Amino acid sequence: MILANHPQALDVRTVAEWQRQAAIFILWPYRRDVWRDAALPVQQELVDWIADISHQQRCVVGVLPRLAAAVAKLLRCQLSTAQQHRVGLWLCHYDDAWPRDLSPTWMVDQAQRYSALCWRFDAWGGLYPNYARDQSLALRVAQAQAVQPVQQTLVFEGGALSHDGYGTALMARACIQRLAASSGLSANCYQQALQRRLRLRQLVCLDGFLSGDETLGHVDNVALFIDSQTLLVSLPESTEHPDQAALKENFQRLQGLRNCNGERYRVVALPQPQLLNVSANSTASIESRPGVLSRAQRPLLASYVNCLRSGRQLWVPQFGLSSDAQALTRLQEALPSLDIRPVRAIEMIRGGGGLHCMSEQLLNWPTGLTTLSSAP
Repeated sequence: MILANHPQALDVRTVAEWQRQAAIFILWPYRRDVWRDAALPVQQELVDWIADISHQQRCVVGVLPRLAAAVAKLLRCQLSTAQQHRVGLWLCHYDDAWPRDLSPTWMVDQAQRYSALCWRFDAWGGLYPNYARDQSLALRVAQAQAVQPVQQTLVFEGGALSHDGYGTALMARACIQRLAASSGLSANCYQQALQRRLRLRQLVCLDGFLSGDETLGHVDNVALFIDSQTLLVSLPESTEHPDQAALKENFQRLQGLRNCNGERYRVVALPQPQLLNVSANSTASIESRPGVLSRAQRPLLASYVNCLRSGRQLWVPQFGLSSDAQALTRLQEALPSLDIRPVRAIEMIRGGGGLHCMSEQLLNWPTGLTTLSSAP
């Protein structure tokens, strides 16, 4: 479904992550009821990724104040002096480590004035009971960058939508229905309200999403814009994959999609692994707490589409599967101008997300940061 095109000019538009990115924002994972082995394995994955990012790009790591000294020490041990100058620590309070869904949506007008839409957040429909610090994070992120915050009444998550930066966006229908219910609206009213707030000319609703997705259809697992002309799309090759038919329909629809200028997109299909089974031993160290989604023996959702574009770099998750190399090869052949960078992400998906989920663009270098090179 495509909502009726809005007649207004794009006097205000949503900012895509490749259009302005002063730094990549990451939150340090710490929850023992989400991550195994006291979060140490996923923290090491993040250190390795930050090391790769900081060769060329600046990175802001949000960290709880009580953990800051230990995080700074760990990063300094594995980054060169030049890399340390590109990494800043932002001391802040938060409940879970998913900045894509907790951060504002950035908007810009024709005079290049930026604003931040700060949405309501309900922990993906209540996957954990206490999320007040996550709810307030968007406002604090905007204020730290001196960007005007605009509080919103809708429940929304950044990973639920992907857009081309010029008026076209994608969402999964099931996710719209969940967010609408949380916002106290019908799905149709929610779509129209979201389209107005984001100044979208067309909001394309996809029916296919991945089994095992605890968000009920975050689109950044199945279809993601990496520039204004290019879409990455999950496409299982085996008919034995439970989502093959639905994702094939997504792919065919997106092949025919045109942008607001009537031009087709370049659509790159990536392999889609089956859900990955986990052993009881590998999750035994995860603490169980009332009201928190249990991750004991929960199958893992792995998606190569859940990647991150920054400048000429495209970081692509790797899961220790035979399809890892296939995904990299397809991207290298389809996008020869980009530097395709593999990133181990098996621990990230144990917590329910990927590279795109665990990162967000920042428009400015935030105030009040401690650079890694000067941290105690």
